[in-house]
Amino acid sequence: MRDVLLFRSKSIDPNPRVEKQAKSLATEGYNIEIYGWDKTCTNSSSEFKDFYNIKRLKFFAPYNSLDILLYMPFWWIYIIIKIIKNKPIIIQAFDLDSLIPATIGAKIVQSKIIYDVCDFYADLLPPNFPSFIK
Repeated sequence: MRDVLLFRSKSIDPNPRVEKQAKSLATEGYNIEIYGWDKTCTNSSSEFKDFYNIKRLKFFAPYNSLDILLYMPFWWIYIIIKIIKNKPIIIQAFDLDSLIPATIGAKIVQSKIIYDVCDFYADLLPPNFPSFIK
């Protein structure tokens, strides 16, 4: 089976860009699993949709705060475990939060990795973040 794992540090509820890509790959014969991070713990932990699975890490974390950095290692460990367990042929990260652990996991299982950023990160930083860094 040709497994492809897609990671997004949002809960995929819905995410048209990610889901459109997953559906397209699934219709071409790939076994697709999308993993998202449900930081509000309000979505189902898994669902089957249009020939692919969406799975969510239900782990509370704040939005729009630098405190998210304290929670990020849990997301990273989750990604690395999923990659090692599934040994996909392709891994796709849709944000910088997922790219770092996806790259580590890809090296471990010798998978190909794709990075497709969905966000403009300067807009995601807290309002009080120094503008020269943005």
